[in-house]
Amino acid sequence: MNKKTLYLLYMSVVALLLTGCTGGGTSGKRVPQAGDTLYTEERAMAIYDSLPERALLILDSAEVVGNMTDYRAALFRAKVLSKSTAMQQQDSAVIICEALLRHDEAQRNIVFRGDVLELLVNASRIRHDYEEMVHWTTELAQLLRGQGLATEALRTDADLGLAMTHIGQVDEGLAKIDNAIRQLDMTTKFNELDAWLIAAKRKINVLQEQEIRSDEVITLANQIQQRLDDFAARPDDYHDGTYREPPKEDIPTYHDFYYAQACAYKAAAYTAQGNRAAAQREIVAFRQYPYSHSLDGRMIIAQTQGRLGDYETMLATYDDFERYMVSEGDTLNGARIEILRGRAEAAIAAGHTTQAYDYMNRYDELKSQLSDNLQRSKAHLYAARYHTLELETALHQERVIHMKNLFVNVLIGMVLFIVVAAAVYLYRQRRLLSEKNYILVQKIEDAQEYKRLYQSLKTQKNSDTVNSDDATDATRLEAMTDAELFDYISDVVRHEQLFLRPVCDRQTLVERFHLSEKRIGAAFSKGSPYGNVSNFVRNARLEYACQLLRKSTTMSIADVAAASGFPSYPRFAMDFKASYSISPTEYRRQSQA
Repeated sequence: MNKKTLYLLYMSVVALLLTGCTGGGTSGKRVPQAGDTLYTEERAMAIYDSLPERALLILDSAEVVGNMTDYRAALFRAKVLSKSTAMQQQDSAVIICEALLRHDEAQRNIVFRGDVLELLVNASRIRHDYEEMVHWTTELAQLLRGQGLATEALRTDADLGLAMTHIGQVDEGLAKIDNAIRQLDMTTKFNELDAWLIAAKRKINVLQEQEIRSDEVITLANQIQQRLDDFAARPDDYHDGTYREPPKEDIPTYHDFYYAQACAYKAAAYTAQGNRAAAQREIVAFRQYPYSHSLDGRMIIAQTQGRLGDYETMLATYDDFERYMVSEGDTLNGARIEILRGRAEAAIAAGHTTQAYDYMNRYDELKSQLSDNLQRSKAHLYAARYHTLELETALHQERVIHMKNLFVNVLIGMVLFIVVAAAVYLYRQRRLLSEKNYILVQKIEDAQEYKRLYQSLKTQKNSDTVNSDDATDATRLEAMTDAELFDYISDVVRHEQLFLRPVCDRQTLVERFHLSEKRIGAAFSKGSPYGNVSNFVRNARLEYACQLLRKSTTMSIADVAAASGFPSYPRFAMDFKASYSISPTEYRRQSQA
């Protein structure tokens, strides 16, 4: 996916963004300029929680002036939109992220792909779309393991286990979380500690949602506090330099945040067991930490307070939280459902049956409405995905047609080029080979002419010896040196054409000259350049064959081979090529040209 595709995608969701993120025009505002430090990723991310509309404008401007790439700006737009309470904007975040997964950057940059997948996991958690969450956490965990990031993969496995429990796979989900807890419990570095805390919280969340095994919740919460105390006491031992590790001055805040949550978990578990004293003790401990005074902290303990009879505190917390939801424009979420249920329980305890009945009816209606809203959101998301797919398909078809035409033209050009290049190459190779063969033939003929002249002179010199009656006098031949004996024997063999016999070997020469095999062998191994009788005979036959190839136009190559004393044509052709680096056929063509 290129920049043009992403631009079309953003245009397809811009109407959705305008309904919930803008709230006014931009007339009168200064136009962004290249080099503006105001329009940067850091600036947008510093305010996106409190001023999402402003953060989106900064991201748009940062991309326009070139401070951010298109794909990175899209990633942070999705991050801003995913924090919105409006489901349409959450859908837009998902659509952008899914498009980014198909972007070239996500294909070549594993870290960027991991960032996109992590954002999709968080978006599906916020939307309570646990089927999507299972899908994205599974893919993210596989990616992390492929990078060798085992700890991050186990952290993601804990999220996957939580999502699985929400789609009915409770035992499988708990097993996944337990496996993560077990593996992370073996190390004492901060990144593993932090991942273990997350996995432990995920298991507690599941156990409390399922209202089972409260004793195990207490055990896990105690382990959380023990490990936090150990970390606070020995931070240097846990130090690993990972980006999640807080600076030393923030360690107390980190410790207190999780420690307070563990107190809340234990208070809820003791309440479920009917141990009111222990539950109250944990609530007192919880209130010692600053987190307990935050709205989130008050909400985490509110239901437990109600079940312990402190409805006044619970209802006060619910009032504050409802005012916050109204200010954010979000009154349709899971927290609102739990508030209505808590109000119903408080009304029953106060004896206000009619009011309790009204709360329960609103609880059931809102629960159904939330489910319907999620289904509508899914339908909207699927429609947006389909529209995005249509846009991508249209662009893809255009690219395919363009690439097809380009490919055909390039292919035709390449074929023509290859044909011409091949023809030129073959022509040049034939010319070079022909020239090479011509030179070889000239060298062969020159060498043979020189050898014939040398042999003629030597034959004249030794003619009296060759033609005398005592030519085979073994005593006289024995007295010769090896070189003299070879010259004498070679003259006789060539003169009498003994080499043309089907068999011409050392035994043939022994019988012809009445010398021992040893004496004949020495003459050829020490007195000649051939090394042995068979090499000499083969050379004589090849020279004779060259004469026939030059002079005869009617004899076939096979006839020449037979006439030259070779046992077969293949043997002749092989010996000829090995000796002269040219085939008999080409030799004849060049010598007769």
